[in-house]
Amino acid sequence: MLIVQIVILNLIIFTGLILFLKKIFYSDTQSAMKRLEGVYQDLLRKQKDLMQKIEAAEKEYAQKKEEAIKVADKLKSDAMNEMREKKDELLKGAKAQAEEVITKARASTDEYYKKIEQEMSRKMIETAAGLIGGALSQKTCMVLHASLIKEFLERGKEFDLSSVGGTVDQLTVRTAFPLTKEESDKLTALMTQKLNRGIKIEEVVDSTAIAGIILLFGTLILDGSLANYVRDAAEKAKQDA
Repeated sequence: MLIVQIVILNLIIFTGLILFLKKIFYSDTQSAMKRLEGVYQDLLRKQKDLMQKIEAAEKEYAQKKEEAIKVADKLKSDAMNEMREKKDELLKGAKAQAEEVITKARASTDEYYKKIEQEMSRKMIETAAGLIGGALSQKTCMVLHASLIKEFLERGKEFDLSSVGGTVDQLTVRTAFPLTKEESDKLTALMTQKLNRGIKIEEVVDSTAIAGIILLFGTLILDGSLANYVRDAAEKAKQDA
């Protein structure tokens, strides 16, 4: 009888222990499940937030990409416009330089031809003057010389010597033949009258004048030589042609 009681007691204790452990295990399992559920819900919220952030980032990326494309297109368009403007500017500059070069070349050519023409004209006049001088005898040249001197001195009253400053103290006289005393005295008197002062006169014989006289007051030249008359006649004939 005692053994049966002991067995029954052990069964009751064992059953109670099992129920107690079952309760403990169930409580822990429920707690673990609740914690897992909380973690799962937290993960779902984080996943949702992450997805929203990803969507927002994708939208922002798409927007910025579109803006970048617009900016790139604008920069490309501006660059093309600037290149066209610079191209036009360079073309205008090159055209202007080319025109300037052509103008200078034409001017240089015209100047070159002008110099050649002047040189040819000068040589022709010198040749003509030389031929005239060579064709005339010395006696004829002296007669012509005296006539030109006389004519020059008579026209001397019309000379404008206002540009001859007071610093000019010497007059150079170039003649084809030496002046006679009478011619020299008349020239001295004429210069004194025109300048209202005396001036030193230096006479130089210059056969290239052929006949006549040339006065040099510094840079002022009064040319009454036959060679100059020939040059004037040649220039007049050239202008009349």
